[in-house]
Order: sequence, then structure tokens, then C-alpha cells
Amino acid sequence: MKSTGVLFSDKKHRMTRVGIGAEKEFATVLLYNLEIFSDQIDIDELTSSITSSSTNGALGSLRISNLKEIFKGKGVSPEVQTFFEEIRNVWKLGVKEELINLGKIDIAKARRRSVGSEVIYNDHLTEIDGFLENLAFGIVDGFVLDQVDMVQSVFQQSYFEGVDPLVIAKRIKSRIGLTAQQSVAVDNFRKGLETPVGLRRALRQDLGSDATQKAVREALQRDRGLSAYRITKLTEDYAKRLKWQRALTIAKTETQRIVNAAQNEVWRQALMQGLLPSDTRRYWILSENPCSIYCIPIVELNPNGVPLMSPFASTEGPIWGPPHHPNCKCAVDIA
Repeated sequence: MKSTGVLFSDKKHRMTRVGIGAEKEFATVLLYNLEIFSDQIDIDELTSSITSSSTNGALGSLRISNLKEIFKGKGVSPEVQTFFEEIRNVWKLGVKEELINLGKIDIAKARRRSVGSEVIYNDHLTEIDGFLENLAFGIVDGFVLDQVDMVQSVFQQSYFEGVDPLVIAKRIKSRIGLTAQQSVAVDNFRKGLETPVGLRRALRQDLGSDATQKAVREALQRDRGLSAYRITKLTEDYAKRLKWQRALTIAKTETQRIVNAAQNEVWRQALMQGLLPSDTRRYWILSENPCSIYCIPIVELNPNGVPLMSPFASTEGPIWGPPHHPNCKCAVDIA
């Protein structure tokens, strides 16, 4: 079964069941952990550090390194999944689905007549724990770096504009979870609400409620502009939408990564148990709208697939499987 560049229907359905069912939950847990961190920020302490004109002081008062502890469960309600637990849950979903699908694969060379039903899967290997922990910390480390950049961007831009330190502190707190680029987009959105052109642009977006839409239309009709309160509220809502979009993008990418890694682990254990032939190969299966920069070249570089325990060649170097970029929907199959 060579890769034709078309996603096989059974693989598409399997990935849809696992991915979509987990993506929103993953994004929700991610945002919940970020909200816990945001709630712990002391506005007075942050305002004081901003008043001293010190970016490093502002970063120090935020204690961004605490994100790791929160993602591990510190301060998280016992009734709510921690971020680390959510990653493990997605892994289990991937394993479960692949054990089911492995039993449906017709492999003539298999050493035993039945395949999937005979796999004795071990989910308590230190290698699995290490992989999932490294994955979780990689996501958290990315957030830490992004928050540093975001704080520096807000501090420098707002301080240059002569914004009151308390307002700067509130902006930073409300933007936890955004990138520096998204924070700039929030600033531009806020400034746009102060002009007729910006208000018309805002009307083309989801402003959260019919009442808000009505208020913006009336402001345009009367040429009176929006109140400071309404501008602040609209800006906060816009920032929340950006946070959700980013969380969902991360969720789509990372749940795909976890599920594909779980799939590979099931195959590895099946191979070790003699349930898959030693010459089993993996094939990169392109999504319906594949990326021409990253993903299509992988199929071209690996036309005959790769051994089960080997990575794919790519223009960026060896890679074990999808995702190869944010929102990548490619898959891997075996033959």
C-alpha cells in the first residue's frame, strides 16, 4: 500500500473521531490553566514594577515560570483535568483507536492470523511517560517564551504612548496566552474602534452579542463614537477570541502529534510481539489539502515508505510523523 497522496477514507474517519473529540477539550483545559496563572497576577505589584520603568521587573513580578507548576496541577481544582492529564487522555484515545484499527488490517505476512485482538499493550513504560512529559513541557516552554515577548511588546508600546502604568498592568494580565503579534493586533483593534473606518471593520466581525452590534451601528449613524467602557469591553472580547483561536490551533496540532505517536507505539509493541512482520513499512499519507512546502516533499522523498522503526526524510531533516506544521492533518499508515 504505497502513499498516493490521498488520505485513505478509514484513516480519515479514525483521525476525525479522535481529533475532533479531543481538540476542543484540549484547548479548553489549556485556556483554563492560563486563566489560573492570570488570576494569580498581583496587579499592584505589576503596576509598581512597570512604574519603575523596568521590563525585567515586570517579568519578575509575573513569575512566568510558575506556568509549569500550574500545568502540572498546582492550583487546579481536583474536579478539573490538569494539562498533563489531558495529554495522557489524548494518548489513551489514540492507543484505543489504533488497537481497534490494527485488528482490521489485512496483512498477509502477519505471523498470526489475528492481529489487533492479540496485542498485549503496555501503557506503563518509562519511555512513554518521558515522551508525554517532554511534549507537555515543550508546549509550556513555548508559552513561557511567548509571554515574555508579549509582555515586552505591551510594555514598550504602552510606555512609549505614555499609558498609565495601571492600565499597562491590566493589559498585560488580560493578554496572558497571546503572542506578541496577537497583542499588537489587539492594540490595533482598540485604536480602530476610535475611528469610523475601524468601527465598520469591527461590524464585519463577531462582536459577541446583538446589543454590541447595535451599539456600534448607532455610533456610526450618530457619528458620536463609542464610550471608553464599550471600547474596553470590545477589545477584551476580541482578545478572548484570539486566545481561543490560538488554543484551538495548538490543540489541533498537538492532539495530532500525540495520537500519531500513540499509533506508532502500538505498532512498535505489535512488532515486538511478533504480530507484525519485520519488513512492515510506514507510509506518509497526505491530507486532502496538503502543504506543498513541507508535506508533499516527504511523500516524494519517501516513495517506498520507511521501515517501521525509522523516521521519514524531509526537507527539514528526519521526522517521525505528522504534524509537520501547525494544523497539519496528514497521517501515517502501514503495509
